[in-house]
Amino acid sequence: MEMADRVGDFGTTPGLPANALATALFPQVKAVANEMRANSTDQTSGYGVFRGGTTDRMRTASELRQIVRDLVKVARVLDPVAFPARAPRATRRCWRQPARFSSV
Repeated sequence: MEMADRVGDFGTTPGLPANALATALFPQVKAVANEMRANSTDQTSGYGVFRGGTTDRMRTASELRQIVRDLVKVARVLDPVAFPARAPRATRRCWRQPARFSSV
């Protein structure tokens, strides 16, 4: 990157002999250097957007966990006769328990 900047700056040096090819190429070198700078900025900001997505997922997961906690609080106070699907915890298998397999 720095080399491209120096080459572009060299093209504007006073007293440089006129050369048709060099006169055409120096502006192209400057344009490439500017494009590389722009791409670098895009890459850096894109990484920030990527990391921002992680933050959004964490925030959404936290909100979802809070909603589920609120639902569990409501489910715990439901009348088991009126709502038979809401079985007491002792009769349900807890999802946190490891699965038990019989050995053969």
